Amino acid sequence: MPGIALALGFSLRSAAVAAMERFIADLQQTWPVHRSDLALPAGAGACLPDLNILPDLAPCYVATDDALIVGWNPASLARALQASRSEPKASEVDKGSEFISDAPARLDLDLALIQRADDLLARALPGASPPLRWPWSRVLASGGEQDGALVLRVTLLPPPRAAT
Repeated sequence: MPGIALALGFSLRSAAVAAMERFIADLQQTWPVHRSDLALPAGAGACLPDLNILPDLAPCYVATDDALIVGWNPASLARALQASRSEPKASEVDKGSEFISDAPARLDLDLALIQRADDLLARALPGASPPLRWPWSRVLASGGEQDGALVLRVTLLPPPRAAT
């Protein structure tokens, strides 16, 4: 599975953490799952390592200073929180559609990872449809309010050119 993580902003950290912990407690009463603590440099949280309903699913959350980050598994969460995640190079982004790294809403979707997952699934499932071939390698989106209107910027980056 490609790494999946979602950030949910909050204005009151204690209430957000309490809500997540209550959700986990409710899941533990309904399903045979166990909570395990998770501590990352970005914050503390928890995982459900034995929620075995989908491949590699061990959902986790971390509460940072301003958001709950929920991930498919610990590796997805750690990857999403990496400080070294590269911003797109100026040469990759068209003028006028720059990626706003500090926008209140951001999306950075690595289509190459989805492509690899599609290829693996196609090989594992005989008779499956051939995987899609994406004309882009990455989707960058950022949004927020500007002059009273919602502004959304989406940039589709092409695959890297092979060295000649």
